[in-house]
Formats: sequence, C-alpha cells, structure tokens
Amino acid sequence: MCEPERGERTARSVSGDVEIPPKEWGSFLQSFSQQHEGWLASISLFSGLETSVKVSNNRLELVTTDELDARGQIRISVVRDDGSHLLYQVANPLRLTFKRNPAGAHEGLDITSADGSVTRLRFRVANLPETLDGVLV
Repeated sequence: MCEPERGERTARSVSGDVEIPPKEWGSFLQSFSQQHEGWLASISLFSGLETSVKVSNNRLELVTTDELDARGQIRISVVRDDGSHLLYQVANPLRLTFKRNPAGAHEGLDITSADGSVTRLRFRVANLPETLDGVLV
C-alpha cells in the first residue's frame, strides 16, 4: 500500500508526501512495516521550539495503530543493536504523512498529535524499497 497498485500509477504520484486518511492507517502501516522491516530509523519529537531525539539508527520492526479508537495510539517498535526491543508510542495522532523525496525514495513518516507535536520517523538512507531486494539499510 505504500506504493500505488499497478492500475493506480497514472492516478497517483509516486513522489512527494502523501497524507494517509485515518480509516486507512491500519492497512497502510501494515504494508509500510512489511516494506521497511529492518531499515535503520530514527525517531524525533518536535514540540513547539523543542526537538528531542528518541531513537537513533535502530532497525525498524513494526509500526501499528490501535484501530478501536480513532484517537488511540500509533506504536513504533524498533530493535536495538543488543537485540532488545523498544516500543515508542505516539498518543492522540491526528495526521499521518508518508514522506517521499521528489525522486520517490521513501524517507519515513510524520505523525501529528492532537497537542500539535510532530513525531518524525526517518530512515538513515532514503530509498525505493524495490532497489534494495534483501539489503538492509
């Protein structure tokens, strides 16, 4: 779901940012997680003028949402170098944006919360998933 289906290629751009409608978050994040599992990712929180790095260059495991409540949480799971798992939770998400550069390479996600803060998941290297074919970045 991260990339348009074959028949949709003429209808949707494969470059630039895409805002994901809330009703599609669950299926989009499932597809996103499958495509990007193992990619090195960092998570930063932007709140007002403050920025804090929460995770730096850990392997992405899973991004998921609690679909029972539209104002639930988006959870990001990463694997640390020592093999331990870290779960980062974004409360009260209002907007989910799939970030792609002008060439269409996948950069990550922006998750805007009800309090105005933005959680940014960014990959160490922006790539097109089909160019990697088993290579971990």
